[in-house]
Amino acid sequence: MIAEYCDYKLSNFKIFFTEIKKLNLAACIVKTQVNSTYKFSLNLRFDFFVKR
Repeated sequence: MIAEYCDYKLSNFKIFFTEIKKLNLAACIVKTQVNSTYKFSLNLRFDFFVKR
């Protein structure tokens, strides 16, 4: 009984940690995408002002 409970807890922790890793990865991807789009829009504005 106790061993089964321990195994259950361990598997739950593993699932929990993999979910956290997925979340971190998703946050990283979103952050890089936001940064790249922000830089892109800044470059566009810069080009616009320079050409005028």
